[in-house]
Amino acid sequence: MKTLVVFYSRTGNNKKIADLIKEKIGGDIEEIIDLKNRKGLIGWIRSGMDASLKRETKIKDIVNDPENYDMIIVGTPVWAGSITPALRTYLNRNKDKIKDYALFSVSGFGEKNRKISDVIKSILKKEPKTVLFISDKELKKKLYSNKLNDFIKNIS
Repeated sequence: MKTLVVFYSRTGNNKKIADLIKEKIGGDIEEIIDLKNRKGLIGWIRSGMDASLKRETKIKDIVNDPENYDMIIVGTPVWAGSITPALRTYLNRNKDKIKDYALFSVSGFGEKNRKISDVIKSILKKEPKTVLFISDKELKKKLYSNKLNDFIKNIS
């Protein structure tokens, strides 16, 4: 199965998990780069507003065409209870190319943010094969190994 890990990470938390997933299953990896300045307090406020208003953003051109993959593993933080504008842009541009997908997210609330799965399902019009939610606390204390291993098993 040809796999692509696609993720957005403002702080590096989702990048860490994306790198671990790629390391464990192989395949390719694509970081979505938001071209809008989201640094500092103003960037944080703007980011939450853009996410809650379901806005898209300008992203750097992607390298890997999702149409060439059997499985897309999508990673995003949760902003204002939704997905990031960068991931929304990516998904809207590529929704007809994504055959199957799984979802992971590192965020402040972990499992409580399961509703982002519904947001992605509404864009892609299909269920994820599996989902993984890790809280910032679990990431910092490295308490996510079992969850990550189960996620990897469910993708296969």
